[in-house]
Amino acid sequence: MLPSKIYSKSEQVRNLLIEGIESGQFNEKDLIPSENVLTEKFGISRNTIREAVAALVNEGILTRIQGKGTFVQEGARDLLATREIRSFCLVGCEHSVSYSLGGFMSTMVLGMHAVLDELSIPVRVVNLGAGDSLLSYLQKPGRSLEQLECSGVLFAGYQCSEDELNLLEESGIRCVSVGPQQADSRMSFADEDHEFGAYLAIQHLTEQGHRRIAMVDSEVYSAFGRRKKGAEKALRDAGISISQPWNFPVSERFSVEEVMDEILEKVPDISGLVIYPGIVPVFYRELERRKKLIPDEISLVGCMTSEHPADIIQATEVRQSLREVSKEATRLLLDAVSGKTKSCQKKIVKPELVIGETSGPVTKK
Repeated sequence: MLPSKIYSKSEQVRNLLIEGIESGQFNEKDLIPSENVLTEKFGISRNTIREAVAALVNEGILTRIQGKGTFVQEGARDLLATREIRSFCLVGCEHSVSYSLGGFMSTMVLGMHAVLDELSIPVRVVNLGAGDSLLSYLQKPGRSLEQLECSGVLFAGYQCSEDELNLLEESGIRCVSVGPQQADSRMSFADEDHEFGAYLAIQHLTEQGHRRIAMVDSEVYSAFGRRKKGAEKALRDAGISISQPWNFPVSERFSVEEVMDEILEKVPDISGLVIYPGIVPVFYRELERRKKLIPDEISLVGCMTSEHPADIIQATEVRQSLREVSKEATRLLLDAVSGKTKSCQKKIVKPELVIGETSGPVTKK
């Protein structure tokens, strides 16, 4: 007998068929019972059964094959699981969430939309200020976890605390991050291959015959150590000693002119230079304004995690698509929320080397 609900009879049949798919009574690609069998089972008219089945076909849950019958569509369970998702929330830290080209948070949002729009899952953004935390954000007047109305949280550029993770977990909210989270090594994450990116940049220069190479990177980024490791490996593979000056870390505020003065003083015979995210756009703009800031004989490789305005400079770059990282992280979050995966998953996006106008063989001074 049909359960007593406020739905119409065809809606009740539809819901019972969905329950059968979710419970495993009907697996993906299985043939469902014929209209005659369902009519007899539920004790209702054939037209009502036909209406319920047609609704599921239109929703992409079932598929009809002429002459064979009606089958459970491949991917039906995943589709049903995503329908229970209220929204996904991006939690990060950047002063602006505008869709300006190259912005970290805006690029993350665009990557999430690329995956979620076709599933009609909204994206919410919590942009924390400097020194702010998710807990302090939620404790402010008029804000609460319930108001976020989210089923999953994607952390980007933010290290969450154990208390925050516990709060989200107790509320049934699943979490994934961009880059590994220090608070919980069990959290799935997607990331750039920082180590390989640095290796690729140095390798390109050594293959061009460069032996005196410097790298400028920012210590404020969590991936600093991994990039240093990749660069060291590339130097060793090329038979270049890492005991000589080559690594020039900078703080959040720096002067391109001062950095170059230090490099040219410590490595007067430098012929190759690698610069990293957060620093690259500043260097490019300085190069455009004062082209002699870096001597012409120095080959330059920039390492970018997002697009930059093409009119700045056509540089040789190791490019890492932050949008692809965001898309991979969003897919991991979908799997976690839908129950498709239970254990920690990791997705690493490989960079690519794009040859531009700023690198070439060693030029004798």
